[in-house]
Amino acid sequence: MSEHAADPATEVLVVHRNLLCTAAYEILGSAADAEDVLQDTRLRWVKLDLAHLREQRAYLRRGVIVGDREYA
Repeated sequence: MSEHAADPATEVLVVHRNLLCTAAYEILGSAADAEDVLQDTRLRWVKLDLAHLREQRAYLRRGVIVGDREYA
């Protein structure tokens, strides 16, 4: 079985997933809602041109915090 390389956007999300999930959970207090916010953030993230982002982690964290407002 061969391993498939993930696209760059997915790789960045995997690296920061724990941070993002923790931030969403601390705001919402629900693991299910935190996962929903991460999914919404992922859907927005994969549409971006990553070459134009200097601070990818900060952009993702901001996206989670803004997304949390929709669920709070």
